[in-house]
Amino acid sequence: MALQGKEIMRVYDALGPIQVFDDGNRRHLAFGTDDEQGCILKQNPAQVQYGYIKAMLLVLLFESDPKACLLLGLGSGALLQSLFESLPDCQITAVELRRQVIQLAYSHLYLPRDPRVTVVEADAGSYLLNAQPQQYPLIFSDIYSSGGMDPQQTQTDFILRCKRALAPQGWLVINFWEEHRNVPFLDQLRAQFSNLWVNRIDSGNWIVFASNGTQRPIKKQTKPQIKALSQRLGFSVSKVFQGLESI
Repeated sequence: MALQGKEIMRVYDALGPIQVFDDGNRRHLAFGTDDEQGCILKQNPAQVQYGYIKAMLLVLLFESDPKACLLLGLGSGALLQSLFESLPDCQITAVELRRQVIQLAYSHLYLPRDPRVTVVEADAGSYLLNAQPQQYPLIFSDIYSSGGMDPQQTQTDFILRCKRALAPQGWLVINFWEEHRNVPFLDQLRAQFSNLWVNRIDSGNWIVFASNGTQRPIKKQTKPQIKALSQRLGFSVSKVFQGLESI
């Protein structure tokens, strides 16, 4: 799909082009003109534009007030922007492999320069290898390039590193495509986590929520929480919540 709007910046690194488009209302990050990686609303960067990011944010029904979270993959910074706005007491660390992506997120995509935000240039798997154990209440993994999903997201070693970095009641949230849904991978997740949920998105994304904690949303009891979370995030959580199911 060709991106709409005017190309306002293009840079290159060893992995190829990184572009920013402006359609008047939004800025779009792309790794090649047919590969949109993220979208930011210029007047309100924290307002989520993609359904899969809305689904990832459902984890705040499980963990409503984390004091720290880790983002593996920065992209346009859309997820970070929403977390920054809705969690004022949370320290956010984002890990991004490509230096130029980080630079463009700050210069063209309104990424906040704030003491609560730390952006690290590193490979996600390598960063996890050196991370302190049981540190983060929330870990979000969304590692993609122009060639698709980083294959390490489905590897046992990567999942184990994420688990090691999670706080005891923490939650791991991973963005997959529907094509990555297979029984061996689910068995691998079940071997490491006792509490698994998924949310399938119309776009073909498949969001996994994994934890060894005991927190579980009960649909009849979550209406007040859904209303409160909708107000915090600036979109209706109810529709997204309908796709959430335990596995």
